[in-house]
Amino acid sequence: MASLFKIARNMEAGSTTDEQRAELKEFVRGLVGYPCKIACKRNNGSVDIYVYSETVGAVTDWLELQPSGAIGVIFEFYPNPDECSVSRLDIECEKYNDSISAEFEESDSGEEGDDENYSDSSE
Repeated sequence: MASLFKIARNMEAGSTTDEQRAELKEFVRGLVGYPCKIACKRNNGSVDIYVYSETVGAVTDWLELQPSGAIGVIFEFYPNPDECSVSRLDIECEKYNDSISAEFEESDSGEEGDDENYSDSSE
């Protein structure tokens, strides 16, 4: 099994299998707690994951996956980062990071790197 970070990087580049995309999608679905589609975008060595709620019909959550495997919420992308749902997602990310003994390094994900590619995993 490839690391989730490697899957996300490869998905962004369009070079993953259906099984790998499904694995990453199920991981994200477990964190956010709702049916979703995901898209990945490289960002300064990390991968930003845009989470599209199938129920709402819009992107509702933003995550950053780091090379260490740690994942965190990109608070600056939320209109109201103090909402309970954002706090709950942050707690879920922290629990996951603790389970793999990884620490999420806070970064300024709002500033894009040189990588402008975007990939949708609409399955």
